[in-house]
Amino acid sequence: MEKLSLTWYYDTPFDLEQKQYIILDYIQKTEKKFINREVSPHLLHLEKMIFDMKNFKKTLNCFVNEVNRSDYEFLFPSIYKLKNVYIDEMVELIDFSTPRMELVINLGKNISAKYNLVLF
Repeated sequence: MEKLSLTWYYDTPFDLEQKQYIILDYIQKTEKKFINREVSPHLLHLEKMIFDMKNFKKTLNCFVNEVNRSDYEFLFPSIYKLKNVYIDEMVELIDFSTPRMELVINLGKNISAKYNLVLF
């Protein structure tokens, strides 16, 4: 099974619905791997993905909240344009994905603990 890119949620082209299907497919495939006791490296990869996504959202929120709108548009016109088009959808995608990923991560941890599997 091919790992999903760590930057999948903001890679172009950005289509919210397509990205939701991508993550649902990846979660489903990962869950099947876990059920077959193939926890590594999928569990660690999912944990890294969710860590990066949460940090991205936190950093983005801090940045957007600290810079006033006119300065933001003047200093970062390309990001300002991106904000208007994609940022809200990226946050929506992160909010959609993280609880589903957390469920699968917990499944992987439980299986790993139950069968004393080594993570690598």
